[in-house]
Amino acid sequence: MMRDMTARQVRIFELILVLSVAFLPALIKSITFLITGDIGEQRQMGNIDYVVWVSQAILSIALLFYILLRNNKNFGHIGLNLKFTRQDLLLGLVLMALAWLFSGVLSGSFNSFSPALSDRAAKPQNMDFLKIHSVGLIFIISIVFPLQEELIVRGFTMTEIFGLTENKKLAVTISVLIQFSYHLYQGLPAALLILPYFILVAIYFVRTGNLNAIIISHFLFDFIGLMMRR
Repeated sequence: MMRDMTARQVRIFELILVLSVAFLPALIKSITFLITGDIGEQRQMGNIDYVVWVSQAILSIALLFYILLRNNKNFGHIGLNLKFTRQDLLLGLVLMALAWLFSGVLSGSFNSFSPALSDRAAKPQNMDFLKIHSVGLIFIISIVFPLQEELIVRGFTMTEIFGLTENKKLAVTISVLIQFSYHLYQGLPAALLILPYFILVAIYFVRTGNLNAIIISHFLFDFIGLMMRR
């Protein structure tokens, strides 16, 4: 079957495959929540649940690595430099600060329009599974999932969309919409509150082609957020 596909069709297939393995479960959960207002009984995850969750994320990264190798590429071709620098850390902190600023402005707009909307935005739904008591597990999750998201939905997706269309704006738009869509299980107001971050880092990546600072900012966001939920 692959032999009958054009190179362009194979690239599109590989992109959809990686995105599906990485994010389809969260997307199904989000769509279900939007339609029904319920995603079933929520419970605190056990150790095995976390192992499965992290393993699925690592599997999607491994699949991406295989596809890159098959095309004589590596993670460097989609923006990851394994040598993180102080400048990466500084830029990551700047991205995080800007995202907090933009989200704060958006939250203020919600509050002026409807205090109830602002309250829902500040309290994401269906998040009980992220009440993690182990600092070690929080650290692992805060590394694995930012890597997964930024390598796949940012680096790989944006690089492939631009390669297929030569349209940077389209690459930014598709990347942001994908990431926004699978966060909707938190509720639309809460997802809108983190939308400025998705837009900010997508624009940063399309301008710099560097994922390092984005991964650092995402790690800090996740680590701080998870520590606050303990």
